[in-house]
Amino acid sequence: MENSKSGGALNSRLRCGEEVRLFSSMKRSIRAMVGVQVKHVEFLREGRQISGFEDTLVITANKWKAAQQAYAQHVREHGC
Repeated sequence: MENSKSGGALNSRLRCGEEVRLFSSMKRSIRAMVGVQVKHVEFLREGRQISGFEDTLVITANKWKAAQQAYAQHVREHGC
């Protein structure tokens, strides 16, 4: 009986388009945040200054946090 419940949850997760969309959004926001950090490191290596780095990092981190919370809420509410 336990296996059928696990299989059912897996099947519903595979079919849940909203879970897939939210997870993709979370991945994009993480990539954006890492991209900002990589760009900053590149500029530092070249001896250049980048203005607004902290502000941009805060904005991308907030977007990641919002995407993460939306994904987690969906998973909690729908059992995906």
